[in-house]
Amino acid sequence: MKKIRIDIETCWAGVGAVEYFEVEDDATEEKIVEEAKEIFYNYCNYGYEEVQ
Repeated sequence: MKKIRIDIETCWAGVGAVEYFEVEDDATEEKIVEEAKEIFYNYCNYGYEEVQ
């Protein structure tokens, strides 16, 4: 197993997180990115709307 570290940073001082997850030794870069994004989106979200 490979252990992967994700650094989640923000533009606000002192606000961020570090998370870890494991993947199989033969995991593709795509699989690692997919898992990292999922963890990131558990911390952050966004929204938008049209304004006049």
